[in-house]
Amino acid sequence: MSYYHELYVVCDECHTSLLVDEATYEDADNDAADEGWQVVVGIEDKHYCPRHWHVKCHDCDAAGSGAPDELERQGWRIDRDYPCDSLCPECAKPPRRRTPARPILISTKTRVEWASPQKGPNPQTERTIHGDNQPDPHDHHGQHRQRP
Repeated sequence: MSYYHELYVVCDECHTSLLVDEATYEDADNDAADEGWQVVVGIEDKHYCPRHWHVKCHDCDAAGSGAPDELERQGWRIDRDYPCDSLCPECAKPPRRRTPARPILISTKTRVEWASPQKGPNPQTERTIHGDNQPDPHDHHGQHRQRP
């Protein structure tokens, strides 16, 4: 009588099984990963089929589960080689660019106020400019004057 040893990887979520021809557990894990399975190695090894990946946000610890393509459509940024480095939709958003402050001409004669587009004009500082585009000589060497 002959015996044949079969090795299966089983999804810990839905119990779907994957037959692997390899004789070692490590080879079975590698074959499962090649087939799109998530293999979580740790104290208790976990295996998830391609429909039931479990991801956790690297930055805020938010968790999600499902097919990787579906999670990515929901905004997750999944690192398929290292799922522990994935980012949830909130943390995956690009940082908002801040627009630098720029001068805003208030009148053609004399005043330039520096303002940030988000905050509007800054009424606290001003610098007087004469019509010849030279600083006011009474402005103490181009220093800012406080408005009353």
